[in-house]
Amino acid sequence: GGGGGGGGGVELEGGREHAFSIESRERMFVFQKGGSIVPKQERRRRSSRAMALDPYTLSVALDHENRARGELYGDDGHSFAYAKGDYALREYGFANGILSARTVAGSARNFAGAVEARVEKIIFFGIRQAPRKIEITNAGSHCETLPALPFAYDPADSVLTVKLGRDQATLPVFAADWTLTLIQ
Repeated sequence: GGGGGGGGGVELEGGREHAFSIESRERMFVFQKGGSIVPKQERRRRSSRAMALDPYTLSVALDHENRARGELYGDDGHSFAYAKGDYALREYGFANGILSARTVAGSARNFAGAVEARVEKIIFFGIRQAPRKIEITNAGSHCETLPALPFAYDPADSVLTVKLGRDQATLPVFAADWTLTLIQ
């Protein structure tokens, strides 16, 4: 156990518990609540303007019902154009083996960088079984199902990692709605 005033606690890393000491300055601990989806830009930059077109990673931590949800707001990052509707509020949800992304407010096509922004990687925490395959359905200008994606599954930690990018299918962060299906 941890907590208390003892300067230590328990770190959950990949589903495993590890004792840690707060006095250690070598690591920074980040906790994510089960049932949440956190979009992140993980490349280190000197400013937020420099990372404007960096790819995103979606960190999906499942709850006890194997569900998760999250949101992401985006605009051009420097003007007041959001007041005219040049922004997008995206909702991400995972249930029944399907991760979906959709715009719930604004319009993704109206602000600079919206069309170029891409998801590079999706990490699922709490997946109890490797899928047989993973498929993406893009609902941009037309609906298309893309070929099965490569993935890595770690059964010891119940972590599924899906890498997207130049050689595989790409997913827009803001510009179109899509679903990713884990097929058992």
